[in-house]
Amino acid sequence: MKFTLMPIAMILCIMSATQVLAVFEKNPPVLKKIISEEVSQFYVTDYVPYVKVELNSAQDKLQYIKQPEQTVIMYVCSQAQGNVDWFLTTLSRDYSASFLANMADQGKTKDMVSKEMKTSFADVDVWLQSIIAYGDYNIIHYVKKKVTDGSVVGIGDVAVRFQVDMGGGWKVENISDDVVFKNWNFVGDSMVITK
Repeated sequence: MKFTLMPIAMILCIMSATQVLAVFEKNPPVLKKIISEEVSQFYVTDYVPYVKVELNSAQDKLQYIKQPEQTVIMYVCSQAQGNVDWFLTTLSRDYSASFLANMADQGKTKDMVSKEMKTSFADVDVWLQSIIAYGDYNIIHYVKKKVTDGSVVGIGDVAVRFQVDMGGGWKVENISDDVVFKNWNFVGDSMVITK
């Protein structure tokens, strides 16, 4: 009895597998996707008037980091003056570590980075234009304008977050891949992004 049932079961399995394969050959599967959207809300406020950054401000005059703007002003001034050590104090612990690691990977010294920073902010005025309140972050948008004619030669966005673990105060964070950080300045009051 067992001898005759085993081959029958095997035959049924083979027939089932053959039928399934035949279905796939005649009617191939259709790829479907469900795209789930995350809603990110944030508020954009323009500074009125725009805040001019005094690029030659002394470091000891800008140690107050209880406001996000102060941290961004330190971040910009430290670069304009080519002061890498000061610049690093404006970054979060993780961002500072990754910045230094990136410098090492590229074989750059502090002197090289200092020169790059100074060049990036040479002969320009910097104005803080907007602040974007987004979750734990504030993103501050700035513009660079030529000193000579006021034409815009660059823009930048800096994300800062309050760091309780670093003695309190706002620190710059790297959230360059964040959807709001990359797209906050769209026209209108909402947008849909699909991947």
